[in-house]
Amino acid sequence: MAAEQFITTAYAAIVSWTYILITILLIVKIVQFFTGGGIGWPLGRGRDRYDGGGRRRRDEENIDPARRRGYAPNRVLVFHGVHMGDRVNLSWAANPNDEHVNYYWIERKRHARTPGGFRWNRNLWGNWRRVAYVSHSFTPENPFADHDSFRNHEGIVREWWNSLEPIVPENDYEYRIRAVSSYGKGDWVEIRVSRPHGIGIWVPIIDHLGADPDGTNVEGHVEIRRV
Repeated sequence: MAAEQFITTAYAAIVSWTYILITILLIVKIVQFFTGGGIGWPLGRGRDRYDGGGRRRRDEENIDPARRRGYAPNRVLVFHGVHMGDRVNLSWAANPNDEHVNYYWIERKRHARTPGGFRWNRNLWGNWRRVAYVSHSFTPENPFADHDSFRNHEGIVREWWNSLEPIVPENDYEYRIRAVSSYGKGDWVEIRVSRPHGIGIWVPIIDHLGADPDGTNVEGHVEIRRV
C-alpha cells in the first residue's frame, strides 16, 4: 500500500515538473523568436541595432558580400539645408558604396509663420510633399536646389516641381531624406530651415484703435509694415 502511494506521488510530481519545464521552454522560445537572442540576452537585438555612430549594425562577422547586399540602406548621417529666399539649397553625405543606393528620396513640408512673435501657426502647416528622387549626393559648395529651375540637372531621377508650391521667404520649411536601394528604404532624416535674415514680411498693422463707450464708432489707422 505504501509502495503504491509512493509511486502515485512520484508520478504526479514528475508530471507536474514536466509541465513546468515545458512552460519554461515555450517562454524561452517565444523570447528568442521576438528578440533574436538567447535567454541570456533577450534584449540584445534591440540594443545592438545601431552602433555608436547612429548607423544600423550589420553582421560584421559575416563577410559574404551577397548577404551584406540584402540589407536596406542606413539613414543619411549628414543632411543640411539653407533657405535662400526663393529656393532651399540642400546637401547630404553619400551612403557607403556597399549599400548600393539607387536614389535619395526628398520631401518637404511648409511651415508658415504668424507676425505676432513669429510663433508656429498650426493652421498654416503643410503636408509632406515629394520633391525629387536624386541619384547621388550634393555638397554645400555644389548643393541640390529645391527650385523648378533644377529639374533638368544631372542626377534627377524624378521630380514633382509642377505640383509643388514655390519657395517663398515668408515660410519656414521642413525637409526629410532617405536612401532607397533594391533591398528597401532607409529611415527618414529630418531638418528644418528658416528664412534668411534681412528678408521681412509685409503685414497690416492697426494703430490708434478706439471706440465710443457704447462700442460704436470704432476708429483706427491701418498701415502696411515690414516686420
